[in-house]
Amino acid sequence: MRYELIRAHPEYPVTKWAACLEVSTSAYYDWLAKKEERDKREKEFVNAVLRIFAKSNKTYGVDRICGCLRKEGYTASFKRVKWIS
Repeated sequence: MRYELIRAHPEYPVTKWAACLEVSTSAYYDWLAKKEERDKREKEFVNAVLRIFAKSNKTYGVDRICGCLRKEGYTASFKRVKWIS
């Protein structure tokens, strides 16, 4: 959340934001470098949830979807899957 705030407000330098939010600039740039890959994995996860739900004729609940995701190799928690639906 802090890093997203820094990225969304380029009117101040990163070093100033980092000092204000008590984060290191290197951690911010590391987060920024990995953001694209993280967003890609999140999109794949959401698509997997929606695919499983559609395949079940929209009858599976969060618990069953979590079970199916775990069988496919995803790390799935009740809270994360519920957030998508």
